[in-house]
Amino acid sequence: MQIQSEPQKLESIFHGVTTRYAVPHYQRDYSWNQDQWAELWNDITTAFRGNMEYFLGSIVLNTENLETQGVYEIVDGQQRLTTFTILFSVVRDLALHYSQNPSDSAYVAMALNHQENKAKANRAVAKANQLVVHYSEPDNYFLRLNDKDHQTFHEKIQKEGLPLLSKEERQTYKAESRLTKGKKFFTRKVLDDFLNDDQGFVQLERFVTFCMTKLVLLRIAVGSDNDAYLLFETLNDRGLDLSISDLVKNRLLLGCDGNEETKKRVLGKWNELITRLGKSRFLPQDYLRFYWNAFEGKCTKKELYRLIREKLASMNGEQLLDAWLESSEFFCEITDNSLRFPHSALRLGSTRCSYAELNTLGYSVYIPLFLYLRRHRRSLLDKITGPSASYLFRIITVGSFSAGRPESRFEKIQEAVKRGDSDEAVLGIFALDPEAADDKFQERIRTQRFEDNKAARHFLSKWHLNECGEGHPLNQDVQLEHVLPQKEDAWSSFSVAGRAREDWVYCIGNMTLLEQGLNKSVQASDFATKVIRYRQRDSQNPNGSSLPMTYRIAAAHDHSGRIWDQAWITERAETFAAGAAAIWPLPPAVPATCESQGGVSSVESEDGMF
Repeated sequence: MQIQSEPQKLESIFHGVTTRYAVPHYQRDYSWNQDQWAELWNDITTAFRGNMEYFLGSIVLNTENLETQGVYEIVDGQQRLTTFTILFSVVRDLALHYSQNPSDSAYVAMALNHQENKAKANRAVAKANQLVVHYSEPDNYFLRLNDKDHQTFHEKIQKEGLPLLSKEERQTYKAESRLTKGKKFFTRKVLDDFLNDDQGFVQLERFVTFCMTKLVLLRIAVGSDNDAYLLFETLNDRGLDLSISDLVKNRLLLGCDGNEETKKRVLGKWNELITRLGKSRFLPQDYLRFYWNAFEGKCTKKELYRLIREKLASMNGEQLLDAWLESSEFFCEITDNSLRFPHSALRLGSTRCSYAELNTLGYSVYIPLFLYLRRHRRSLLDKITGPSASYLFRIITVGSFSAGRPESRFEKIQEAVKRGDSDEAVLGIFALDPEAADDKFQERIRTQRFEDNKAARHFLSKWHLNECGEGHPLNQDVQLEHVLPQKEDAWSSFSVAGRAREDWVYCIGNMTLLEQGLNKSVQASDFATKVIRYRQRDSQNPNGSSLPMTYRIAAAHDHSGRIWDQAWITERAETFAAGAAAIWPLPPAVPATCESQGGVSSVESEDGMF
C-alpha cells in the first residue's frame, strides 16, 4: 500500500502551476448545507480571534492518474476544499468591488473612517484569488468538481463576479444549487462579521492571511482507490472517528476489486441511498441499524459495522445495497422530517396520520418491525400503525418508561409475525403489557405533571380533533397555553394549598390550546385578563379563539362567574383522563389458543413468556 502523508496549510494546498484537484465523476455532488457552513465558520472565526492554528482534518488524494492526466483525484475532502473555494471567492469579489466602488452604500460603516481599507482590500483580492486560481495561469483553477456541479462552480464561484450586496440577492430558493446557497451564506457572514466595522477590510485581509497560514489539513496521498479504502479502515482501527456509513461505503468500494464499472454502479446506488435518506430525521447509520434489527438480528450501534463487514465477506455487496435501497423509500416515508402532527392535510385515524404522530413524538423502537412488515406482511401495516402510536404514547410519553420496555414488546410482535400468528393475536400483544392498561393510563393522565410541552400539546391536539372532527383542522401553529401561568407573579387569586405549585401548573387540566398570536398576547397574564381573549371568535369578537376547548372556558366564566381554581383544573383533568383510553385505544388481547404452527400459544402469560 503506497501512502504519503503530510500536514499542510491552505496556502500550500492551493499552490503550484501544475496543481489540480478533481472530483471523480462517480463521486456524489457537493452536499454541505447551512449546518456545516455555520459550524465551519464559527470554528475558524473563533480560532482567528484567538490567533490559534486550527486542524481541519484530512483529505485523501488518489495519485494513480497524476502522471497521465495531471490531476489528484479527491477520494475524501471535496466538501471542505469546495467550501473554502466558495469562501475565498466571496472575499475576492467583495474586496474587488470595494476597491472600485468605495462609496457604495454597502460599505457605509467603513466610509472614510480608516484609510487603510482600500489598500488592504487590494491585498485581500490578490490573496483570496491565489487560493482559487494560480496567479500566473488565469485558466489554472485548482479545483474541478464532478460533471453535474462543474459549470455552476466555475461560472458562479471560481470566475470573478459581482458580490451579492442586497438582501434580495442573498435570498435563497429551494431549487438553487448548494454551491449558490453557500456563496450567499458566506457573503452574509463576511458582511455581518467583518464589513460592519470601520476597519472592515483591514480585518478581512488579516482573516484571509490567517486562513492561509493557520488552517492545517493532513494531506494523504495514496497510489490507488484500493489503497484509499484500506487506509480508511486502518485509520478507523487506530481511533479515527469515522461514521459507520463512511466505513460501510468504504467496504462496499473495497469489494469492487478495482472494477471501474462495478465501482461506478455501487457508488451511484450508494449516493442515491444517501440522497434519499437526507429527507429522514435519522442519519444513514441509524437507518442501517434499523434495517439490521429488522432483517438480520438485534445489534447495537457499536456492533453494526463489524456485522455488516462479516456479511459482506460472504455475499455480493451490491445485492445488499439493493436491499437497503428497496427498504429506504418506505423508511423515509415514515421518518420524513416534514411529516408532523397536527397538520390540516392529515385525516385523523388514517395510517399516514399515525405515522406523523410516531414521527413527531420522536419514537424509533417501532421502525424495525415496520420495515419487516413492509417486506413480509404488508397487509398488517395499516392495522398496526394506530395501535403502535397508542401504545407508545401510553408507555413512553405518559408512562415515562425507557425505550427498552416497548422495544421488547415490538420484538415479541415480530416473533409472532414470523411464527405466522393471526393478525388479532399479533395486535393483542400490546394489551398484554400491564403498564399499558386503561386504568393506569387514565390515572397518569389525571395526576402526573405534563412538563414536556410537546407531549401536552400532542395530547390536547388529538383530543380536539377527536372531539371536533375534520371541520376544525389544526396545524403546527397552534400553541400550548397554561391557563394558570408558569410565572408565579400572575397567581394573585390562586391558592396552592395541599399540592406543590408545579402540580397545578403542569396538570393537563390547567392546559388548553390557543392560536399563536393569542398565546403571545396573553402570556403570563392573570385569568381575568386571559379569559377575555379566550372568548369565541365571531363577527362581534374577531380577536377571540376558534378552538372549542378554549372558548368553553370563557363561556363557563361568563355564564356563571366561575374563577380558575383547583376544582376547575381537577375537573378538566378528570374529563381528559376519562376519555383518553378511547382516543388512544389498544386492540384487545386474544384469549389463549394453540396456533396451528408448532402449537405455540399466541398470548403471553403473566410472567411475560409465550
